[in-house]
Amino acid sequence: MEIIKQIVEKTGISEDQAKGAVDTVIAYLKGKMPESIGNQLGNVFEGKELSVSDIANERFAELKEDASETFNKLKEDLGKLF
Repeated sequence: MEIIKQIVEKTGISEDQAKGAVDTVIAYLKGKMPESIGNQLGNVFEGKELSVSDIANERFAELKEDASETFNKLKEDLGKLF
């Protein structure tokens, strides 16, 4: 990863240390973001393009799944009433 090379050059730490630091930052940021964005984060650190359409499609799929789960739970709860 280009970012690791830059960290090594600018800080003087070893490549393994820089990789560990980058992996830690990526994991931390992924944990703070919606999964659809977090999935793209590794690509950005690898120098790849950020795909807004992929993020939108993944986010839509997540929202669809969440809505489906909520609907099924509501349906189940209402079924218990009648």
